[in-house]
Amino acid sequence: MNNKRVTADELLRRLSADPEVRRRREEQESGHRRAEEELSRAEAPLVDALREAGCEVRTVWDLVNTTASYPSALPVLRSHLDRPYPPAIREGIARALGVPETGQQGWDHIIAAFRDERDARVKSGLAVAIAAAASADRVDDVLALLRDRGHGSCRVLLLDVLRRLPAAARRVILEELAPDPELGHECRRMLGAR
Repeated sequence: MNNKRVTADELLRRLSADPEVRRRREEQESGHRRAEEELSRAEAPLVDALREAGCEVRTVWDLVNTTASYPSALPVLRSHLDRPYPPAIREGIARALGVPETGQQGWDHIIAAFRDERDARVKSGLAVAIAAAASADRVDDVLALLRDRGHGSCRVLLLDVLRRLPAAARRVILEELAPDPELGHECRRMLGAR
């Protein structure tokens, strides 16, 4: 029996030399490329519309990942939010709407979209948008969503809005929501934070 230890480098060399391992890796990489190409084709109308609005992007996620302002993109994003894009693209649209200007120009649209959304990934993106766009005068809308257990666990992403409230009001609401099985842990954490 050979008890010789194999180093990680040696194991990687052996795996790289194994034709079956190489074949599976190539299949996997090919599948990833096909999926990316399909998403790119599906997203093309959105990307074209964003470019026409003056936003040079390769994907909607370029907006999500920028610190630059993009007010000309917001009407485009709102108009494409309800289109039948794959969830990865719709989530990107939702998250790109997560800017304060959305609270002034598209608040009712993202609230309605959140209420109607069934895909968990997109619904989470909408929750992020609502949390980012909510101003102090929109807290009641967010509270209604937080109290509605039908919206599931993505409601936890809305809790950050409560930080905009005075400490006493925030405490009362967090204590009210603490028994909720999906919000309770984060509510208790926020109550314990000073």
